[in-house]
Amino acid sequence: MSSDLNQLLVFAKVVEQGSFIGAARALALPKTTISRKVQELEERLGTRLLQRTTRRVSLTEAGAIYYEYCGRIVQELEDADKAVGRVQEEPRGVLRVSASFSFGMSTLVPIVPEFMARYPDIQLSLELRNDVVDLVAEGFDLAILIGPVSDSSNVMRRLGESRMRLFATPEYLRQYGSPATPDELTRLPTLTHMRFKQHGRFLWPLRNGSEARDIYPTPRLVANDPGVLRFATLAGLGIGLLPELLTRHEIDSGRLVPVLPDWEAPRVEFGAVYPSRRGLPPKVRVFIDFIVERLALFPGRSGDAA
Repeated sequence: MSSDLNQLLVFAKVVEQGSFIGAARALALPKTTISRKVQELEERLGTRLLQRTTRRVSLTEAGAIYYEYCGRIVQELEDADKAVGRVQEEPRGVLRVSASFSFGMSTLVPIVPEFMARYPDIQLSLELRNDVVDLVAEGFDLAILIGPVSDSSNVMRRLGESRMRLFATPEYLRQYGSPATPDELTRLPTLTHMRFKQHGRFLWPLRNGSEARDIYPTPRLVANDPGVLRFATLAGLGIGLLPELLTRHEIDSGRLVPVLPDWEAPRVEFGAVYPSRRGLPPKVRVFIDFIVERLALFPGRSGDAA
């Protein structure tokens, strides 16, 4: 027969305090409630557990045996409470993170070793994928997304935004020449994300300060992930419209160079998405704070982490 945990806890507290009044005071319950719980426990077990006097109680033989076991349970419960408290206070445990391939490989993977060295009690599970993630159903603590959040039930902490600029390899520009105006892009091989497709054709809304120009390229390659476009641009397949945040290493090394550097497309926002604001675990909070800290050092990223 299953035990009433409240009865067990009340009984243990009576033994610990040595009286019903002491247990009532310790548990902030009426003495009548304490007496009733112990009586219900004894009736369920079919034996007397305590000998009552006017001031004190003492264990019967059966009560001593029962207390030996329930004392362990009470201790386990207290240990469990402390363990949960530590989880809420200290960054520890398994942290499941989802991110796109491009953002993961270019931005997260290089900083993971530093994060894990800083927080040795966190076990990181990083899953790179480009499909839509159901955080709750799939058991993720958070996801790093580029672009708007489609699920309004989740909370997004904005990490910043990245400029969208045109890039090519030096070899490509030597072969095809560097365009002097945005209009010249229509005659050159280009690479684009499929999100720029509108009404059956591709549109690059470029801007240079207050000057705007809508360009309709005929792309050689269309992809749904900027990482694919970055690799294709590096392979010399065309001029790619890419998030500057994902190309900083190639820019620094000279493998990619800006094309029409004064022009850019609307900036892309990125952020950390998690299921709820309530009770954000420390492991999630420190991971987000760490990303904010590291991204602040990256060129091509702007905005705050509000």
